[in-house]
Amino acid sequence: MSGGSIALSAAAHVPPLHTSKSLQQLCARWQHNLDVGFTPERFQISFPSEA
Repeated sequence: MSGGSIALSAAAHVPPLHTSKSLQQLCARWQHNLDVGFTPERFQISFPSEA
């Protein structure tokens, strides 16, 4: 490879049963190690490029 960087992205759409509460708990755990943003309607977790 020529040393260029590759940007990866993924998205998931999950039906809202108890999703909001479960994802809030997951984000709360991951926010210590990852860049996490969440509201009751939207969640975003950014993984480092080395992962």
